[in-house]
Amino acid sequence: MIGAGAPDFVAAMSVKRRVALDVGADYREGFEAAGATFIVANIETDPIDHLGQFDVVICSDVLEHLLEPRIALARMAARLRPTGALFAHVPNEFRLGHVIRVMLGKSEAPLFHKGCNEWDDPHLRRFTERGFDRFLASEFEYRLAIHDLKFTTSARLAARLLGRAPYAMQPGPTFIATRNEATLADYSRRKAGIRG
Repeated sequence: MIGAGAPDFVAAMSVKRRVALDVGADYREGFEAAGATFIVANIETDPIDHLGQFDVVICSDVLEHLLEPRIALARMAARLRPTGALFAHVPNEFRLGHVIRVMLGKSEAPLFHKGCNEWDDPHLRRFTERGFDRFLASEFEYRLAIHDLKFTTSARLAARLLGRAPYAMQPGPTFIATRNEATLADYSRRKAGIRG
């Protein structure tokens, strides 16, 4: 995991090797209790080649905080085996209710860090679904959107009626990205099985 955050997700995984990398050590104890090697490092600048190769890299709620997200993406891609996959998520800061409140002067821009002033918001980047897909395409030929698995009832209804849910109704974009067509096909089958 890149930008390890809380250890709940990695604790639920049944894999042989777990590595959590984060810029701070706040959650070290929890990750180590979950059987993960915890590394304090900056994905944009610190050496990570010594970590070797992975089948899966997870990067959730990290890229919006970075000065150079393209560098981080390239470095994560380099750590994946040829059949590996990146699971990547960024928040949607263009949610309809929030945007309307900002437009009406009833809210400031920060959505996820309410205690921050606009000039201190740790989110340096804002992504749309289309922009995030294009961003991932700079390193990965194949991408599979999976955020639709978490649509609210209203977003699912809008998708049925309009052919797709407006981005203002969606959770943040979440994709599985890979350079391998067979890996994409495998995850596509898994997604179809979840949707039933």
